[in-house]
Amino acid sequence: MKLQTGTRIIVTGAAGTVEAEVLDVSTPVTIPQIAGAPPVRLVARVLQELQIDQIALIGHMYGGEFAMFFALHNEARGWLDLHRQHLTIREIPRGTL
Repeated sequence: MKLQTGTRIIVTGAAGTVEAEVLDVSTPVTIPQIAGAPPVRLVARVLQELQIDQIALIGHMYGGEFAMFFALHNEARGWLDLHRQHLTIREIPRGTL
């Protein structure tokens, strides 16, 4: 499943299930440099070695506050969190919820 910015989703993983929104989607080639993070070229190289083809920034409400996390897509394994644990991501059809 290729995610797009603005898509409403339901994510299930080791921490539970949340209703969320895709805030941004990048590839190893298009990821931006983040202040304080290693150089983007090194991050891109690691992501490519792990066969990551998409990186999604996902936002949701948690305990009354807005929280965000990254999800990584590997073509063979599907969606993973940063601990490489499996995530199930389902799109919420438009016009529902």
